[in-house]
Amino acid sequence: MGYEVHTASDTDTFKRAYRAHLPGRIILDLQLNGCDGIEFIRYLASEKCASEVILVSGADRRTLTSARRIGEQYGLKMGEVIEKPLTIESLEGSINKKPAAIANFKKADILAALAGEQMTAFFQPQIASHKDGGWSVGGVEALARWNHPQFGLVMPDKFIHCAEESGIIAPLTDYILQKSLHYVKQWEDEGVKLSVAINISGAMLSDLSLPDRIEARVKKAGVSPSQIILEVTESAVMNDINGANDILTRLRLKGFELSLDDFGTGYSSMVQLYRLPFSELKIDRSFVMDMHANKEAHVIVRALIDLAHNLGLEVCAEGVEDKKTFDELINLGCEKMQGYYFSRPVSSENVLPMVKQFNSQRSTRKAGL
Repeated sequence: MGYEVHTASDTDTFKRAYRAHLPGRIILDLQLNGCDGIEFIRYLASEKCASEVILVSGADRRTLTSARRIGEQYGLKMGEVIEKPLTIESLEGSINKKPAAIANFKKADILAALAGEQMTAFFQPQIASHKDGGWSVGGVEALARWNHPQFGLVMPDKFIHCAEESGIIAPLTDYILQKSLHYVKQWEDEGVKLSVAINISGAMLSDLSLPDRIEARVKKAGVSPSQIILEVTESAVMNDINGANDILTRLRLKGFELSLDDFGTGYSSMVQLYRLPFSELKIDRSFVMDMHANKEAHVIVRALIDLAHNLGLEVCAEGVEDKKTFDELINLGCEKMQGYYFSRPVSSENVLPMVKQFNSQRSTRKAGL
């Protein structure tokens, strides 16, 4: 496949090879001589490794998936997981292209991008069920994109962390919010009323001016607060439960919808879930995408849907990539979904054609078609 390959079967050899070559990809067996793969993952994290890490193991699928999740929690770029026995096909499927150049963006780069209006918003549809069993697009989620003059369209995972760490996530969020409000109003003027979901960083939940600032922007744009869904991750809420509750409650009083994003991946308790003023629970894609391969993931999705409904919350499942998952989520009672099965995120000018095409084809269709 055109790679320069180095091998290591012990800790010292691995560290020397890693430091000497800084590989684009690392294929890591979880069971090594004198050291297990988790210790290697910790080592790579301490080295701020930018390589893609592909895990290989003869352990059961659940253990392998857990190890991959540990790597993600340490901030590593985790690729596919491969179960033994290793085959050429599985390896080629995991390594289908050489890694792209990695840009090390800084605070000044993001500020310049905002000033130069290189940042933009893409939108992924969220489909919702009707009482007659049909489905239609009722809203979209706004996703930040960077039209970089050198690297092309840059995904948010390459710059959001820098924006949060450098304290400029608020102006970036305000920028995406402003763009989204402009398009929501434009679509409504063209006869299509949509809600839009905006991601709010946990770093912003200590800013007591946030509810008033968002309200002012929404009013100025001529958009109803009820059309705005503010998505907050579970882990972000738990970092400062009292401060978050203050801000979230004020936002609900102003008429905004609140969605608890990535639910099931953080550390919240059932007590905090019912105490906080959320209107929607969003099931993390990691559970949804594993529903058919992993019995435990299916159990979790079913339990979360039941839990949300019993608490009076709507449910949105993200990461729906095929008809089988769509049908099963319908059977479990999920009333809102998003994922590549319906549409990838699209630019603002492609939203209305996508919505009109989907709604004309599917709004009257029954579940399972």
